[in-house]
Amino acid sequence: MGSSSGRNTRVPDEDILSVLRESDDPVLSTAEVADRLPIERRSTLNRLRALEEQEFVESKQIGGRNTIWWLSAPEREDAIPEDDPFFSGEPIFASDDPADEDEIDDIVYGDVEG
Repeated sequence: MGSSSGRNTRVPDEDILSVLRESDDPVLSTAEVADRLPIERRSTLNRLRALEEQEFVESKQIGGRNTIWWLSAPEREDAIPEDDPFFSGEPIFASDDPADEDEIDDIVYGDVEG
């Protein structure tokens, strides 16, 4: 698709990142990414390099002119920031007395009488 279409199609960065996110492989070559997009391989390579400069993806050149690409840690769905208290596993704010299921509406909406 991508390497032989010859079309000059504008592909959003998100579409390129989605190719990497949705792949079963942890890394993809430039050709593999290009084959999943309606743009030429050279354009795909340039776009991946731009995404790498923005730290969305990382790459490694393997043998000759072959490059493999993967999502940078913050872009991976399984990446959890180490210094963010939201992801620490411990509640940031918690009551010592948990609410009963019947009290949830009163907590969320205030003491509303129906």
